[in-house]
Amino acid sequence: MNIYKDVFTYNKKDLKKLNSEEIIKKFNRTWYKRIKLIMKLTKKNYKNATLNLLYNKKYEEYIKLLTDLGIVIPFTNELLKKMENVTVGDKTLMQHFIDYTTRGLCESMSVALSTVFEEETVIKSGTLHMPIIEIFHQWLEYNGKVYDTTMHLIFPIDYYYDIYTPKNIHQLTNDEIESIKNDVYYEIRINNPIKK
Repeated sequence: MNIYKDVFTYNKKDLKKLNSEEIIKKFNRTWYKRIKLIMKLTKKNYKNATLNLLYNKKYEEYIKLLTDLGIVIPFTNELLKKMENVTVGDKTLMQHFIDYTTRGLCESMSVALSTVFEEETVIKSGTLHMPIIEIFHQWLEYNGKVYDTTMHLIFPIDYYYDIYTPKNIHQLTNDEIESIKNDVYYEIRINNPIKK
């Protein structure tokens, strides 16, 4: 028996009729039942390892579901095109995203990304709860969405906060953002600045 198969069966049309809170509840309820059943069948010595595997799988399935439904989307070609105008280090911001060299650089990448938007953005940092670990992270919020430069995904804010349950959230001030932009370590350069 494949314990992961059809953990959360769904019809895309049916789920699109639900609001975000209902989808989250339905998904979590289904996973709670699955975890409870599997933990009953798991021997005592393997319970912690099994639980960690299940939480990792739940996280993967949830992101896949939201991507399948078009709720979470990858960075668009239009957004990537705008990134050609920004250089971070020796490459354009667009090239960093194409080459996947953004991982571990959420601080500089979120600030660099903020320069491609015409309206004001909000950059936040905090501790995100990931499966098994917690990490310090920084992300950009704009127009009701979170742009995560590490995952290259755009989330509605409520889903992002539900998935990662950020703690100790700090909104960067304009001075902090300017300090990162002007830091020689990051070398963020904007070729044709957009007036905000």
